[in-house]
Amino acid sequence: MNFVRAVPEQDDIIVAHYLAIWESYGTPRENLRPNPRAIVLDFLQTGREQFELASFIALSTT
Repeated sequence: MNFVRAVPEQDDIIVAHYLAIWESYGTPRENLRPNPRAIVLDFLQTGREQFELASFIALSTT
C-alpha cells in the first residue's frame, strides 16, 4: 500500500470518505447541510489555496 498526497482529481475519494464517516457515526442524512459534497469540495479547495492543506490517500499496490 502506498500513501500519496492527494491531488484535486482525487477529491471524490476524500468526499466519499467524509460521507462514509458521517454515516458510520449514525448521522442521519437529513441532519447534514444541503449538498454536503459541494461543502467538502469547497473545504478542500479553500484549504489548499489559502492554508497549504494537504490530504493523503492510501492506494493499493496490488
